[in-house]
Amino acid sequence: MRILILFSLVFAFLDANIDRGMRLKMENESKIALVVGNSSYSKSQYFKDLKNPKNDVLAVSKKLKKLGFRVLAGYNLSDIQLQRKLKKFYSLLEKVEDGVGLFYFAGHGIEVNGINYLIPSDINVEEAEYVPYRSTPLNPII
Repeated sequence: MRILILFSLVFAFLDANIDRGMRLKMENESKIALVVGNSSYSKSQYFKDLKNPKNDVLAVSKKLKKLGFRVLAGYNLSDIQLQRKLKKFYSLLEKVEDGVGLFYFAGHGIEVNGINYLIPSDINVEEAEYVPYRSTPLNPII
């Protein structure tokens, strides 16, 4: 019983030191986030409007800012607007040597021919074969 208590105390002590060390490291790292929420798909006959993305963007952005992230946020972005936000996000990430980049998307997504796409708010396609030309592929972001 004493060994278990001693082990628990040592582990708690080490865990607290590791946690403090990680917090210090994280405080000094650059943290950049791109948070996007698309809920209005009025030009599309295939994608229905969503209720939660705006609230998601606000809540996630608020939390990330409290955690020390520089947050780029966008709501109901067209494909061009998303590309511009991504370009700025990538540019900011390239300027730092050590840090964290976080991408959050709330909205519709679709898979076409094994590739996942983020659906912009202005999408207007008649057939799935046109999705790659009117939306943003997910893999390059990852």
